Amino acid sequence: MKEYIHVNVRWRMHGLAVAYVSEHREIINQYAAQGYRFVTAIPTEMKINGCVRKMDLIFEQEVV
Repeated sequence: MKEYIHVNVRWRMHGLAVAYVSEHREIINQYAAQGYRFVTAIPTEMKINGCVRKMDLIFEQEVV
């Protein structure tokens, strides 16, 4: 059986036209060190123009 963890990450605005996310790599590395495998990122909030504002990072781990 697998256990799934969802971690919400918010994009930050940089100027008027650019958004970025920086902590996703650190979060992925932290969960990998705990034995989780990164599965995917799912957009959870978008602006009207289609830009992603928030996303969930999905991790899985085998549960005994």
